[in-house]
Amino acid sequence: MSDKLTPFLTPTPLPRRMFLRAAGVTAATSALVLAGCSDDDESTPVAPTTPLLSYTNGVQNITANNIVFNYLYSLHQLTLAFYQAVVAAFPTDMPVAERTGFTDLRDHELIYTESYKYLLGTNGIASLAFSFTTLTLTTRAGVLAAAKKFEDLLVAAYNDVVTRFSMDATGRDYLLFTGKIASVKARHAAYVRDLEVANSFAGTDVVVSSGDLAGLDATLTPSAVVTALAPYFTVTVVTSNTAALA
Repeated sequence: MSDKLTPFLTPTPLPRRMFLRAAGVTAATSALVLAGCSDDDESTPVAPTTPLLSYTNGVQNITANNIVFNYLYSLHQLTLAFYQAVVAAFPTDMPVAERTGFTDLRDHELIYTESYKYLLGTNGIASLAFSFTTLTLTTRAGVLAAAKKFEDLLVAAYNDVVTRFSMDATGRDYLLFTGKIASVKARHAAYVRDLEVANSFAGTDVVVSSGDLAGLDATLTPSAVVTALAPYFTVTVVTSNTAALA
């Protein structure tokens, strides 16, 4: 499958308001495993199994670039769903200014999610559903804690994938695109962290403290990121079946 980005890079961009008006977000319904029948034709209940999500998406000869894009696409689907949930029912103790900021974060995630969906085309995974029942979204503190976790994980994920694209012109196009989003995600993380604790945007929990990478944001492999986010996916995500995410 081709992973050329030219169709995305050449058209005249839509104005942001028009893009947001036109972009739609669809929720996916997980497939159910149906119960089998016994020899005497009586139904035998079978416990439903959790569907699997593979970033290869079952596409034959899918490129490593598109596998990485599917990975990032799933992360943005999750954060979009999270911000949608927050904006739909803001905590009563969240100030108006912060509500405006979180609405902007939601709008940015919508743009990123729809951009990945467009770029991937038929290579792209389906729209996913998520569960945030383990989070406390009824208080400002709960929302900020969850937002910080998600933003920090996405920054660490972006810092890791820069080495996973192909070393050719196409790979450089992918890297350029993700690099632009990564810089904005870092600002998102800094914004959320400062809301929670002033001047904590470069905390020791997210910045490397020693060695050659001291002072830089930490990186996390796809396996580590997916493991951290597993409680919120309604599917079991598989990263071990492709060298692109190993």
